Amino acid sequence: MTTKKQKKDILSKVSEINKISEAEKKIEALKLLEIDFPNDIVIKQALSATYFTKKENTKARAYLEEALKLEPNNFSINYNLGLFYQSMQNEEIAIEYFQKAIKLNKNLTEGYNALGDIYTNNGNIEEAITAYKKSINLNKSKKDTKIISRLAINLFNNGFKNKNEININESISYFKLCHEIEPMNSLFGFTLVNIYNALGMKSEALKLLKKFQGVFAIDTKESKVDIIF
Repeated sequence: MTTKKQKKDILSKVSEINKISEAEKKIEALKLLEIDFPNDIVIKQALSATYFTKKENTKARAYLEEALKLEPNNFSINYNLGLFYQSMQNEEIAIEYFQKAIKLNKNLTEGYNALGDIYTNNGNIEEAITAYKKSINLNKSKKDTKIISRLAINLFNNGFKNKNEININESISYFKLCHEIEPMNSLFGFTLVNIYNALGMKSEALKLLKKFQGVFAIDTKESKVDIIF
């Protein structure tokens, strides 16, 4: 009989196995643990994740569903089921699981980010903006430029489409924040130039390009940049 301490040690060692070629070895170790701990949701989720890496999606889903039956109000299981269905491109079901996960854990920034990605993909821009804003507001200390830039892009697209000056100004502010966080990331600087050019703010675009000259070796004579949105 495996003790709880031994289980913890085994799970720790198993978590270090990341090569797909060693997936069977990982599954074997987890299944041995499952014999002694048949109702352990951590083991079931680990098995699900491992089967998913092997593209055995039926087994991956089955283990998550088993875990959910044991703990239906566990936010991480609901979140992982959301990720599973998102990866299967069944976004309607994925949204339901992400929403439930957030309801169970209102500080789950990953859940809001996932919803933002789905809404963006579906063209539900305003809902995407709401989701990304909630994520960023929950975790202001973490300067996640990936999420901030996704919010900025959605704000710009919505503002440009609907001639919403507030959204456009917000978009510029968020891109400026990205540029401040990662000043050597040329993507954010170029994106600001794109926006300025799209809005006819040529002087602002040129000013920014001059700032970059010598840093990114940009020719300021060619200040027009194609819009990337």
